[in-house]
Amino acid sequence: MNDESFLDLIEELLAKYGPKWQYIADQIGDKPERIRSAWRRSGRELPEREDNPEAELALHIEFTDKKTSNDVDWREFIDLAKHGKDISERLDITQKTAEVHIDTDKPIAVVYTGDWHLGDRAIDYETWVNHLSLILDNKNVFMVDIGDEIQNMRSFKVLSAVLDQVLSPTQQAVMLHSIVDELTESNKILAKVTGNHDAEMDERLFGEALEKYYMSKLKAPIFNNRGLLELYVGDQLYPNLLFHKSRFRSSARPAHGALKEWQMGYPAEVVVGGHDHIPAAEIMWGYGLASDNNKGFGGEVYLLKVGSFQDSDLGWKYYQGSNPTCIMPTVVYYPYEHRKLLFMNAKDAIKFLRE
Repeated sequence: MNDESFLDLIEELLAKYGPKWQYIADQIGDKPERIRSAWRRSGRELPEREDNPEAELALHIEFTDKKTSNDVDWREFIDLAKHGKDISERLDITQKTAEVHIDTDKPIAVVYTGDWHLGDRAIDYETWVNHLSLILDNKNVFMVDIGDEIQNMRSFKVLSAVLDQVLSPTQQAVMLHSIVDELTESNKILAKVTGNHDAEMDERLFGEALEKYYMSKLKAPIFNNRGLLELYVGDQLYPNLLFHKSRFRSSARPAHGALKEWQMGYPAEVVVGGHDHIPAAEIMWGYGLASDNNKGFGGEVYLLKVGSFQDSDLGWKYYQGSNPTCIMPTVVYYPYEHRKLLFMNAKDAIKFLRE
């Protein structure tokens, strides 16, 4: 085939299929580079393409290693889920029940404290420092943390709540890390309950509670909003049902949530909650038959709510006005007889222990 005949053949195929050089080369049995180069050197214009429906199908593409999916048996997914669950549980630092033993022959005081909201503008910081010093500086005085130690306000429906922080959330976390480490080294903290500010707000934004990182040295058990602490003082067992926020609430009866948790959760001797910033204390008797038959529960019950060190404009505008702050109920436990005494602040309990 001479050059003109070769070019005429190319022109015919171009008119039929357009400049699809690989396909034209396949038709002629030549290399697409040679055909394209010969056509360009000829100086000929590209012919007008014919109305050829088959030309749209003329491009040949070969897929040699396309990956396809395979059927997976549902049992493999179950195995994968079980493995993921196992890893998640191994990473989780919270628990539902725990035992704490205090080996002593003298009465001790346990301060139930929480809702510190450190970092917010509306905190009585001087009173809080004195409160913590009472725990750190006095022998046989311990604390149970009911949650919301820091404000940790990163977003809120009212922007002023975020802007009213005098410490950034990062600074608050570092500060709390230092506080927890000191309480742990002094063997002062018996249990920690997570709150909505210290845990839930992080979970909404980050998908996890960041407190597990700054509480890495904490020896005490951590309860995820609710937990049962079986507190042994000497040879006496005092079950504590602890929670931060309950779905049972009453503005007319602050201890209502504690009562419902006691009725529906566990018949503990001491039930303590937080979150509402309204301190409360009720003493009642229940499960008397169990108590009379030495079943390990029943009898005198303390239903308690901790106060707060925060007295903000939000409480004034939307709740019960200026709340009685800084009231943290304290219970004195005896090791040699089953006896407990309730005080509405740590100072009175400590004074009693000294007498």
